[in-house]
Amino acid sequence: MGTAAFADYGEILVSDFDWQSATVNSQIAKLLLGQGYGCSATLVPTSITASIVSLAENNTPDVVIEMWENAADGLLEMRDNGSVNFLAEVLSDGGQQVWWNPQYLVDEHPELATLEGILANPDLMGGRFYSCPDGWTCNFTNANMAKAADMEAAGIEVFVPGSGETLATSLVSAYSNEEPWFGYHWAPIPILAENPMVLVDVGEFEQAAFECNASEECADPQMSAYPRDAV
Repeated sequence: MGTAAFADYGEILVSDFDWQSATVNSQIAKLLLGQGYGCSATLVPTSITASIVSLAENNTPDVVIEMWENAADGLLEMRDNGSVNFLAEVLSDGGQQVWWNPQYLVDEHPELATLEGILANPDLMGGRFYSCPDGWTCNFTNANMAKAADMEAAGIEVFVPGSGETLATSLVSAYSNEEPWFGYHWAPIPILAENPMVLVDVGEFEQAAFECNASEECADPQMSAYPRDAV
């Protein structure tokens, strides 16, 4: 089929999530659709949660790039009922969602490699946990994990950044000044290679606890590590 035939499909809407790797992959998809297939492609700013709702209700965007399976409630059900098709893996080895501490901080205070050690020493962490932006499923998960750990009672505030870029900037800024930083980030991503971090031990992965934590309506949050994601 020639590119002219593909062009007859009309405008194709491509998701544009607000973190760096997703933006790069969305731009690549737009380039391939336009120059490779002659399609008119438009990037649509959205979040994983919003895109899932839009797919279910409006059957758009047409292409969703870098969908993290464990953050996309309802995605597998839509795949199984034929509403969506999985085309390819963006990360062949999958991805990780993790709570981190800077390497320099754990070198000085080894106890900060565990959540138990962090809760016992909130001042060493600056009294703050950096979560996900509003609209991301991990924000629900992190908030419920924080409740399960009773972070507030330990003197640790949960901070919700305005975007994925704001989250990344907070990490890089703290690292450049060797300041405390404790928070969530996904991997792999270049800033974690450029700014070595230590994975905080929060305990084992528990399927039932994780599924509850991922819901805003979770009635009984329990601690659970994140599972590895298909992306």
